[in-house]
Amino acid sequence: MSTTTDWNLAEVWEMCAEIRGSERTALVSGERRLSWADFDRRAGGVARALLDAGLGHQSKVAEYLYNGN
Repeated sequence: MSTTTDWNLAEVWEMCAEIRGSERTALVSGERRLSWADFDRRAGGVARALLDAGLGHQSKVAEYLYNGN
């Protein structure tokens, strides 16, 4: 059984934004609202930080999000 995939989270994210509309609301937290485009920009920033830290293609990353989105 292969452990690699032909897709990645970024592609799924971009597909959701394309289907739903990039300026449509993706997250509501109290008064704060983020669009799919907002998420895309923020994800790009996280990706850049990980690349700058030395991670590369198919690197594995875990996040510990205590009670967060």
